[in-house]
Amino acid sequence: MTRTEGGEDRVYWADTAKGLIILIIVLSHGALFVEGAGYPQAGMRNAIGAVTPVGMPLFFMISGMFSRRYLDGSWSGFWHGRLKALIWVMLIWIPIDWLLYSIFPNFRDPLHGKYLWQLLTAWIFPSSYLWFIWSLGVYSLLAWALGRRHARTWLALSVLVTFAMLGLTTWHLDHYGLHLLAQDYYLRGALSYFFYFYLGYVCRDWIVRAATLPAIPTLIVTLTGYGLLAWIAMMVKGVVPGAAIKFVAIAIGMLGAIYLGKTLALRADTRRFFGRLGQMTLPIYLTHLLFMMPLCYWLAKLHSPFLLQSGVALAIVVSLIGILGSVAITALALSLGLTFFFFPPKLRLFARIDALLGRPPREPAGDTEEVVEAR
Repeated sequence: MTRTEGGEDRVYWADTAKGLIILIIVLSHGALFVEGAGYPQAGMRNAIGAVTPVGMPLFFMISGMFSRRYLDGSWSGFWHGRLKALIWVMLIWIPIDWLLYSIFPNFRDPLHGKYLWQLLTAWIFPSSYLWFIWSLGVYSLLAWALGRRHARTWLALSVLVTFAMLGLTTWHLDHYGLHLLAQDYYLRGALSYFFYFYLGYVCRDWIVRAATLPAIPTLIVTLTGYGLLAWIAMMVKGVVPGAAIKFVAIAIGMLGAIYLGKTLALRADTRRFFGRLGQMTLPIYLTHLLFMMPLCYWLAKLHSPFLLQSGVALAIVVSLIGILGSVAITALALSLGLTFFFFPPKLRLFARIDALLGRPPREPAGDTEEVVEAR
């Protein structure tokens, strides 16, 4: 670890782990959209599906770890340091997301982008791929309100929700009358991960200490344990034992991902590559579908017999185009001064709103969170 300008220790494995996670997310979307275009991707989906249960919990935990300076402070510090930026991102990207789905209808969410009222309900319920930004804002607000005074109680309550989301299938949710949860994938995701965000916020120091074991031996042990428990979880039918095994498997898998990130951070070249991806998580997440969805819409129209034989290569190529396009369009936007796509502009109207909600801290701290470092 090194010291940042804000005076906080730099945890390189967090950057590289986030880089791995965003790569997995884009590959996952690539497989889903390519398959939706009519090109089977069972192999890619199965491979990605083996690691996706770890990705989002780890990402939210890392986000919680680097939010403490905002969550422990005043409302003013929280508003200027975290909440305002997330609200602005939603304000800009909800219409873009809606328009994208309107122009390029998607099999996974065919109704999204059809009705204007969805531009309003997206603020109330998580929708489309912006569920992640919505969740991050809600988690941050909830964690700031709860604080760390009764952390064990809040952790215990939040882990019960996570257990329920892990153990209850759509059949169970429908059976118990929770039809909205059964039908809404994004809402289930939002309910699943607050525990991990709050855990990162409360237990940051413990998590950092847990990452001090020898990297490669720990990586081998944890990834082996994760694979074994994930296999056992598929065999278990009961709701409670199934949820318990999945929860432990995810915890071990997260530890394995931390040590994979730590191993990648040992080398300057891999630390630079994956670390830069990790620092650009927000713009990559927001912009990769701008390239992926039109491309897959065109592939569906093309329906090439040759590409039908390409297997996972097609999904990988589409995903790479999504990542490279995201990096390019982000660099272009920043070079042209179009930072309002990612950051709140300094307008007189917003200055008045800030005055009502509280003045910013005199010396805002630096942050390793992607909302800031995408600059």
